[in-house]
Amino acid sequence: ESNRQQCYFPHGARILTNSKGTAHGFRVEALNVICFALPGPPEEIKVIWHDHIAKELGQLSAKADAVELFRWQCLGLSESKLGEIVEELIQGTSLIAGYRPHLPYVEIKIWCKKSQHAAEQHALDKIDAALTRWVICKDDEDVLDRLLPHFKQFDEIVIDDQATLGAIAHRIGQKWSEATQTRLTVIDHFVPKNRVAELSGRNKLHLVLGPVDLEGTWEIWYKTSEVQKLQSLRLPYKRNPKRMDRERLYLCELSLAAFCRLADKGTLIV
Repeated sequence: ESNRQQCYFPHGARILTNSKGTAHGFRVEALNVICFALPGPPEEIKVIWHDHIAKELGQLSAKADAVELFRWQCLGLSESKLGEIVEELIQGTSLIAGYRPHLPYVEIKIWCKKSQHAAEQHALDKIDAALTRWVICKDDEDVLDRLLPHFKQFDEIVIDDQATLGAIAHRIGQKWSEATQTRLTVIDHFVPKNRVAELSGRNKLHLVLGPVDLEGTWEIWYKTSEVQKLQSLRLPYKRNPKRMDRERLYLCELSLAAFCRLADKGTLIV
């Protein structure tokens, strides 16, 4: 009796046969709205999609106004605060916003109809400018996509990590190629402060993430045989032992972004 409901369909519906199960789907259209109803199991959804839905939606979407997606990966401000900034800027526009927290980032998503792109460019520029302070990367870009190519000019790189509890070694290791000629060493334990001033050998890059103090401040050093650059960074929230996983990821991503900036032009410290 519990399966009898699988045999009933709305009047005027087109049955979408299910070759992977007993529950068929159906298609019904009313008031210029097309509705597809599908069974729950993923494999059954896939086969009905392939056999009945994909081609029709492909034809319909070809006639529709294409949509462009713009994304910003942000650190340092909560999803709600970022949302307030964005929602105010898109009022009165055709832009649609979405938000996706993924530790430690908050991703801002803006959908724009392709036909409206030129008209909405000013609003997109205002969003871009308003988020600049917190944006680490955009769209599909990874902060390491900017930093790792810079590493190739060095024969050896040493990273002293006193802050992220191994997070920075994990992140770089995910994208580090075994074919890379540069020798990379990551020291992810506490190193005394006097180690910061040491540097030997030419064509060597020394990156240091200093320890984080009680106020959530830490220093990073970018050192070669020719230059030394220093920047102080700070967490945007109070430290909490219960948030160590979040903290170490935040420290890692913000430090990587800062190293990208220091790899370009920065303050020289003799």
